Amino acid sequence: MLPSGQYAALALLSDHRAVAQILTGENTFSLPLDMSAGGVYTPLFAMNNAQLQNISYAGNGTLSNPYMLFNNEYGYIDPLFGEINDYAFPQFEGVMLINTSAYVMAKDMPTFPVIYQGSFLDTALVEGLVPFNYLGYWAYNVSHFMLTDSRVTGWFFTDDAGEPPLANVILWNTTDSLIASDQFLSMDSSVLIFGGMNNTVWGNYFMDSPAIASASLESAWNLWGAPLGLAVYSSNNTIYNNFFATALTAISPSTSIYTGNASVYINEWNISLEPASQVNYFDGQPPLSGSIIGGKYQGGNFWYNFNGTVPYNDSADRVWRGTTCPPLTS
Repeated sequence: MLPSGQYAALALLSDHRAVAQILTGENTFSLPLDMSAGGVYTPLFAMNNAQLQNISYAGNGTLSNPYMLFNNEYGYIDPLFGEINDYAFPQFEGVMLINTSAYVMAKDMPTFPVIYQGSFLDTALVEGLVPFNYLGYWAYNVSHFMLTDSRVTGWFFTDDAGEPPLANVILWNTTDSLIASDQFLSMDSSVLIFGGMNNTVWGNYFMDSPAIASASLESAWNLWGAPLGLAVYSSNNTIYNNFFATALTAISPSTSIYTGNASVYINEWNISLEPASQVNYFDGQPPLSGSIIGGKYQGGNFWYNFNGTVPYNDSADRVWRGTTCPPLTS
């Protein structure tokens, strides 16, 4: 309950004109659709299927016509969404989907850049961090989400290690979803999959961000001690035809993310060798075809530090469990 007085409110939504008005009792806001009003200047949130239409420029959520999330980027996200707490933990994501089951595609997405201001800028600078960031993706209890053909990056403060799992893209208890043909510039943690099943990770480039070349920033970032491409705490997923060139390529620890107790995750890190020209489909689209290294075939993943050991082992304490990882995609 607010103290009595006069209040002004501002309603914002990407691809809609912002509306400001004085609050008087019960209020409603009507934001006119305007694709020239600044593009994607707010995060895109949906907490049920009905809300997906409000953040999409096309589609109806069906298999043949998925919702297409707003993606026209003209500049920075409004600084209202550049909030961090005392531990430099970001308070907003670029895309947050909760409890949705309609088919939705995030294609050619913006990088969701945000500049910190005021006390949030002070916090970042005191910790020796840069005054900007890129908002990421949360998919909680979601199915049929597709993230494709996008560039994804962003940093987290090293003091946040051990807090709730962090990554630029988090699939949490999410099923039947796709991460494909994206470029991840890892500052510390690119993708984390927990729970759920039947997700596919295909045709992505996982690389260290050029920003970590600064030693001072490298010491402030890196939740895992070095930039990490993919962390998997889930079973029954298919991960193939990816290019792993981050300092830590991919991990699937044999422990629970919550308790630390032993846990086994079994995933497919390759498919039977097939021609690169073979076209596969996920949820009817998009077509998945080609070799990540330009070869004649696709089957496994490219590991920059592969040394002939099968199953693939990123380091002594990061041994794959379950289905083995094959050598390079050929």
